[in-house]
Amino acid sequence: MPSLPIDELASQFRQQLRTHDLVVTAETGSGKSTRLPLWASEQGKVLVVEPRRIACVALARYLARQRDEQPGESVGYAIRFESRVSKASQVVFVTPGVALRWLSEDGLAGYAVVMLDEFHERRWDTDLLLALLKKRQQHRLLLTSATIESEKIARFVGGQTLHAEGRTYPVTIRHQSGDLRQMPTTRQLSQRVKGVIEQALNESDKDILVFLPGKKEIREAMEACQTLPVLCLGLHAGSDEQTQSQALNKQPRQRVIFTTNVAETSLTIPNVGVVIDSGLERRTHLRGGRMVLGLDPIAMDAAAQRAGRAGRTSAGLCIRLYGQHAPLNATTPVQLQRESLEDFVLSAACCGEDVTVLPLLSPPDEKALQRALTLLQELDAIDQQRVVTAHGRALHPLPVAMTLSHLLVRMPTSALKQAMADIAAVIAAGGKTYSVPMGADWEKLTEQVNPLCDASLLVRWLREPQSLPLTYDQAQWREARRYSQALRSIFGLPSLEESETFDRSELVATTLKASPTSGFVKRRNRRGAFGNGDIEVVLGDASIVDEQSEAIVVLDSFSLAGRAVKDSKTFATVAMPVGHQELARVGLGEREYREPRIQGQKIVQLEVQNYAGVEIMRREVTASGKTLLAALTELIGRQALFAGVYPQLDEHINAYGLYCQLKGEKAVIPTPSEHIHKRLVTLGVESLDDLALIEAHDLAFDGIPEWELADFLDTYPQQVTLPSLLMTVDYQPGAKRLTLHYHSGQRKDPPKRWELPAWSGWRIRYQKASKVVDIK
Repeated sequence: MPSLPIDELASQFRQQLRTHDLVVTAETGSGKSTRLPLWASEQGKVLVVEPRRIACVALARYLARQRDEQPGESVGYAIRFESRVSKASQVVFVTPGVALRWLSEDGLAGYAVVMLDEFHERRWDTDLLLALLKKRQQHRLLLTSATIESEKIARFVGGQTLHAEGRTYPVTIRHQSGDLRQMPTTRQLSQRVKGVIEQALNESDKDILVFLPGKKEIREAMEACQTLPVLCLGLHAGSDEQTQSQALNKQPRQRVIFTTNVAETSLTIPNVGVVIDSGLERRTHLRGGRMVLGLDPIAMDAAAQRAGRAGRTSAGLCIRLYGQHAPLNATTPVQLQRESLEDFVLSAACCGEDVTVLPLLSPPDEKALQRALTLLQELDAIDQQRVVTAHGRALHPLPVAMTLSHLLVRMPTSALKQAMADIAAVIAAGGKTYSVPMGADWEKLTEQVNPLCDASLLVRWLREPQSLPLTYDQAQWREARRYSQALRSIFGLPSLEESETFDRSELVATTLKASPTSGFVKRRNRRGAFGNGDIEVVLGDASIVDEQSEAIVVLDSFSLAGRAVKDSKTFATVAMPVGHQELARVGLGEREYREPRIQGQKIVQLEVQNYAGVEIMRREVTASGKTLLAALTELIGRQALFAGVYPQLDEHINAYGLYCQLKGEKAVIPTPSEHIHKRLVTLGVESLDDLALIEAHDLAFDGIPEWELADFLDTYPQQVTLPSLLMTVDYQPGAKRLTLHYHSGQRKDPPKRWELPAWSGWRIRYQKASKVVDIK
């Protein structure tokens, strides 16, 4: 093998790993990802955890080639839906999700060393793996990092640090902005990138690596550069194998590789002499405990990593499309403090750990943690003691989002499970990659997919794309089918070619029952907006659902960050249109009962069901059970039954409250309605006929002793009537003060003291509107 910078540590590494956990820092390209696993394997089997799938597969294949082997012999790998591992494999590369699943299943039995590569990326899953492995103390830990956090990490694991100098060459930094403090921006990004590439082609015959925030910007930049005399490649997490191979291996033609932050540290790309850095990345944020996706300037540590890519094999050039003194943050926040934590909590629970007490290198965001705990308990994935349930264990290994896993497990029939597996597969593979047609093709589509439903279209597109008037990404379609076949295999479902038809209304109803918050109703006075009482969504551009639908069931969405929480926007990307009746039928929202009335020998009333502030159902029903007692209480209050009882109760209960205050006694004072309801329950009223057995005195309030009541009401009246003036009385015993409130009458002058009851020792005020006067 050729000499690499990391080789200087070989002897020291072998010696220290026998007795200590190690944290090794070295630049990308120093050989740490390929040399360290082989040296560590001298102590037993090694599990290498790579944060990115592309790097995981590429490193395993590279080491296998070095040994003239196929992956799966002495060097293997395992990623989602693909495993090349055998009993002979001494070094196995895996993604963090696979490592967590294996840890939950058998504790990684058989592995002596666990290596967490590129740990500086600080993903939630690698942070969790570190915490779990540290607590168990069953494996030698080896962490690699390209940053200076090594001492902090080493203190956490109680290990030693080693550092290898990288074989780097000088990199000239050039800033393509006249404003020294200009921050990175997407303004005319593709055209600016093209212009800088044209300059670079005149200065260097080496390959050019262009860092952009995402697939959208990569596609736009590649379209802008398609006339340039170079091989343009797009390298990101969703790139197909051919593109990955062309990017990771030197090609005869000069290349321009458009990539995301996937190429900052995890991958070694040969022959790069020029780096063009947009200074942007798509990064998750938390807004009020919710995860949103933002387009953000990179941090200084990421900028340094990107620039270093230009100096791996010779002196290089890094052109930054922002100002030299742009105020970038020093470091990128760790994932545990900027992402939703449902997977984090469930993964820990499946490994027998409660994250609220598990020591971590960095604490998670508290709001996001509480939201995750609440959601998982609502999904019955963990119990109130935060212990994983059988349902939670069923969700954990599924390679799709938590909410989709939950729906998939809850589908009651094979046909519905197949439909949900197909929907989840398309979403997991990167979402819809077809273009919504226009004109005649749109008319044809509306005939084929009726009602217009994203879920129905996804399923049909995955199963029979040739039957639809759509243009789509073939590679993405194949990837989605691969996901679907894997999910179908897990659940023992028929293949895609043998798919059963499904009932859309059953899919809607089952989804709403399993996930009530997936239902969203059309918001009043908010064009295109739907709400579920917690968040608001709008239909995404690629959705075919009519925005005038009464309601939708949302299966997938994403949120874009704004400058403030209220500016964040959530887009429903996969939705199913539904009517209010369908929401009401599955019991969403709250019911209230209004306007009871006597109709013959029964009481009827309006039943109104509201969801997210919108009335979704109204009908007339016969009152019975608890609703009957509430209806009778209201009818007595309106004096439609037992006329005169309610006003008397109101007077006696108010008097009792004052009576207790004057005596300095504490008492729970009910409202008249509360008292009536309680008496009806006590009297055993279950039907309108039972009222015939009740007298008015059965509803009386037992408060002031009967022998004191009349005198007390005379001494402390609640209303005072004078010629042309009716007033109510508000007593304040603590201050020995009362206020007479004007109620009605034509009299303009305040009452005279001699016109009023004795009220000896009380200060008296009279209030009419905002005017208050003392009565003396």
